[in-house]
Amino acid sequence: MNNTTISKLFILFITCIALCTMMNSGAFAQDKNTETAAELPQKTEETKILPTKETFLAAWEVHQRNLPTTVTLEKTNEPGIYNYETTLFPYKGKLKINNILISKDIYYYGDYDLNLEDALKGVVETELPDLQDKKMYDLYPYSNNIWKNQNFLFYNGCAGKWLNIEQWREIQKSNTRASQETLTQNQLIADFLPLVFLIPFLLLLLWWAKRQQKAQMTKFDLSLERQEKSMALQKESMASQKESLELQKELVELLRRNK
Repeated sequence: MNNTTISKLFILFITCIALCTMMNSGAFAQDKNTETAAELPQKTEETKILPTKETFLAAWEVHQRNLPTTVTLEKTNEPGIYNYETTLFPYKGKLKINNILISKDIYYYGDYDLNLEDALKGVVETELPDLQDKKMYDLYPYSNNIWKNQNFLFYNGCAGKWLNIEQWREIQKSNTRASQETLTQNQLIADFLPLVFLIPFLLLLLWWAKRQQKAQMTKFDLSLERQEKSMALQKESMASQKESLELQKELVELLRRNK
């Protein structure tokens, strides 16, 4: 395995990580959205209503009767007139609906973190004819603020329902939790999925390094063996030369004696 092969493997590894990250960023959220979209028709077909004044008024009546401060809310024979009693402020008498307004442009005071700016809001503009002093905001300024907010409802398009502020807050919290869970799961996948490719890649590099080291050691051993053989041959050659010199000396000595 040469350097070119390693470079190709590294490029392939980086490409796999990039593709996994891109797929990760949208796949899980898309699955969640698809599942939610598939379930919505079954959940909303039976209960979905249109944001009209009639549906708002019906939801407002239910909301007002369910308030813990409401003692009585009864329709009378007169259109838009109710018998009304509340413990929010001292009042028992008539309640008159002057107007129902439905719009996104209505300003709701309070709860600035609930994404109400673009929500379709509905509000009942009321009058309390039996209030001795018509200036309720002077008599009960804090109760007046709560009373105004209690006359608001918010239309949820997915559910097809009018919701009070507590129901709207709960949906917003659920959406926030779902978004956070989705982001957390996607982040975990994005963090750990590259390890699926990184670990085999590192093991492959380790295997290659060991193989290269083994090959180098084999070459070194072979070279050392050849050097040892060469040195042995050189020793044998030197021994032969030494014997030859000794023979030559003996011959010279014999020649001298014969003279």
